Amino acid sequence: MAMLSTYRVLLLVLLFSKTEAFVHPRPAVVNEWSARIGLWLTEHILNNASGIEYLTERYKSENIPLVPVHGEQIVTEIADNWENLLGKKMTALEHLVRHLEEECLVYKYDPDITPDDVEYHPAKNVDLTLANSTKFGQPVNTTASVVHIPTDIFTGDPRILNGIKWTSKLDEVYISNYKEDPSLIWQYFGSAEGYMRTYPAHNWSLGPLMIDEYDVRRRTWYIQAAASPKDMMILIDVSGSVHGLVLELIKASAVSLIDTLGENDFVNIASFNERARFVSCFETFVQANERNKNVMKDKIRLLVDNGIASFDIGFTFAFEQFKKFKETSAFQEENQGANCSQVIMLLTDGGEQRAEEVFRNYNLPIETRVFTYVVGPQVTSSGGVKYMACENEGYFSRIPAVGAIRLNTLNYVRVLSRPMALERARVYQWSNIYLDAMGLGMMTTVTLPVYNRTTPENQQLLGVTGTDVTIADMEELIPEYKLGPASYAFGINTNGYILIHPRLKGQLGYLIEPPNVDLLEVELPTAEKEQLRKAMIDGKNGTIVTETLHRNTNELLFERYVFLINMTYWYRFINSTSFSMAIALPSFNLWSMDLNNRSFNEFQTKDQLHSDDCYILIAPWMFCPDQKHNATAEVVDSFISDFLENHNNSDCDHEMLTRLLIDLYATEDLEQNYWVAKFPGQGNDSLASLIELGVESLIVGTMGGLTRIYPKTVALELSDVELDNLRDPWKQDYYERALYINDYVISVPHNSGRNRDDNYTTVVSASKAVRLEKDVMPAVIKVTLQQEFFNMGWKEQTDKHLNCYLLDNGGFVVASNQEEHVSYVSAIMDCGIAYVHKCACVLLYRCFFNLVNIFTGILFFL
Repeated sequence: MAMLSTYRVLLLVLLFSKTEAFVHPRPAVVNEWSARIGLWLTEHILNNASGIEYLTERYKSENIPLVPVHGEQIVTEIADNWENLLGKKMTALEHLVRHLEEECLVYKYDPDITPDDVEYHPAKNVDLTLANSTKFGQPVNTTASVVHIPTDIFTGDPRILNGIKWTSKLDEVYISNYKEDPSLIWQYFGSAEGYMRTYPAHNWSLGPLMIDEYDVRRRTWYIQAAASPKDMMILIDVSGSVHGLVLELIKASAVSLIDTLGENDFVNIASFNERARFVSCFETFVQANERNKNVMKDKIRLLVDNGIASFDIGFTFAFEQFKKFKETSAFQEENQGANCSQVIMLLTDGGEQRAEEVFRNYNLPIETRVFTYVVGPQVTSSGGVKYMACENEGYFSRIPAVGAIRLNTLNYVRVLSRPMALERARVYQWSNIYLDAMGLGMMTTVTLPVYNRTTPENQQLLGVTGTDVTIADMEELIPEYKLGPASYAFGINTNGYILIHPRLKGQLGYLIEPPNVDLLEVELPTAEKEQLRKAMIDGKNGTIVTETLHRNTNELLFERYVFLINMTYWYRFINSTSFSMAIALPSFNLWSMDLNNRSFNEFQTKDQLHSDDCYILIAPWMFCPDQKHNATAEVVDSFISDFLENHNNSDCDHEMLTRLLIDLYATEDLEQNYWVAKFPGQGNDSLASLIELGVESLIVGTMGGLTRIYPKTVALELSDVELDNLRDPWKQDYYERALYINDYVISVPHNSGRNRDDNYTTVVSASKAVRLEKDVMPAVIKVTLQQEFFNMGWKEQTDKHLNCYLLDNGGFVVASNQEEHVSYVSAIMDCGIAYVHKCACVLLYRCFFNLVNIFTGILFFL
């Protein structure tokens, strides 16, 4: 086993007999095969060709001191940058609110106003010249705003016309905000009357069905800002009297009510007649996230009518559930529930019952507001239903037909906004992330309510102002080069839902509705991560270390690989927001080279990135402020020359360019003194000398963002797209996987299997990191193996009468010694495997792809 351990290259040898009568070789024999393959591959090919030992010594010769990475400084820097970005948006809203409330104070309402008295630009038919804007993702006009009026609101309504008129001067503030903060995107004011004024002017999108169903008052961000968080119980009358159309209207109304709730609200639904019961499987109040709401909606649609309604039974059930909820540990210890308003929503067809005894027993003094809705054409009296709402500080509404559902289910929002209006409570509300309808990707919205301040007693909510922040803008403020490869930053809100995380997009796609993805859904849970989530929700700052299974962050790898590693998390609360952010660093990124006092005297100043033998690529990182994204190597070279000549006065990032320069010179030595010296010749001559050893090409990718490809002719055969995909070494399969393993890592390109046949071929490569003290890894070398040579070489070490497979450390097939099975290369090994030990024999209990009819096999690490 010593030989096996010495030459372990993270390959697995899987053996199946081709006939049932064949006797498997003893484990010791297979162990010997594995050792021979490892010795042949590592010593005779990989170490010989790669120059890994030479480059390791070359980096050591720099004698660069190593220093610990100060995660608390990095997380503070990112948090401060986010706080500054978000703070500018909040300042813009303050300007809007101040202007609107002051304009409302002096505006004289005109009851006789007509459309001819008001000038505005309608959003659905913009009468302005629009210019294309990459920033806004569509044509806009930054000199004016547009006004959107919902389809079901009469555009000539005096309330609408007066509102549009008194907000007309808002454009001056919009433009001033935009000049003060050019990073601002959409700014808007959503009125309590239903119209919405948005800047800059643009054409309103009607959606794929060309139907405009938008009403700003139904948007989650509006309701969240307009009303306080609430625990809501929806009571649905399912007695026989609601049969037919009325029951369908009640169902639609209940769904509409649910849609007005956000993640800060808690909700449950009960139906009642002679008895009351929960509609869904939820037996307590649950957070009104998208998944919980969808479960409830599905169950509402299944309701049927029968029996006689008893309001006493329905309301008793509701109050008892509030009482039980407050007694639960979730409410008392885990801070579950809205902890603000309690409301009961009654949906019925009418009635004279008043449930007075129930309210005396449960709601004196009044802690729970009751909102009642009489649904359907009025056939029976509704005096009792109206009485219950008025006596319990709620609101009574009628929903006679389907057209009234959207507007009338919103009536409760105005009532719940009154206490906030009286107290002039002005709290910034940050929404969960969602997909921008205007095409700017995922974003979050910050809002502030606007109140009527004409008298101290006025309780009127005028509307809500808002602006957006794209997730892309926040991601740009993360200095990834300071974190290192395989490290990442993420953010969550006070509900534990993700604001930013590298796995959110890959796992779920960007969704129109808020995805409501919890941190522990994309981070493999541990006890320490649960503590991390709670601390971030509570707005604390600190550090947590945990050993965890870590999935690769590289999108090109499709998260195919999982590694057990120690991760360190630094976290910090973002002041004045509802967000916390954290950075996650694996153990190999906890130390770095100290480049602050590096002398530049030994560096040349011309042609840093020129080579006759290697093709050189530079990562598309921002080394200098004036540099454009995706700058060519020649452009970066000019920045390097300027930096070396004027580094004391340069605005470029000294640490980034110094690291790049060290990599340039270290890898230049590797190129000239090892690769070229060992495989001499120009163009195809050097390629021929490589192939003699069984190698097609050599690549080195560095921590500083440099990539060298040898020989140059190999790179010249690649397309521009293929070369561009290779520019960032941190995002390459060969680079990231090598960081986790102190051995050669074998790779084959991902193949889904859709286009495989018996002639399928692929490229096998091996990579290994240059590893210094403290697991500092300045570079990774990749060796691309000549396929025919590789296949012949390893097959000679085995028995051709056995089906033999090489697997990588993710369980994917790298090679087979049977030509008819090569189409399974890069496929996942679909077997039931019981691990005995990492480097020991493993028994297989199922056949691989049904290719052989056996019951056991032998699996070995090399």
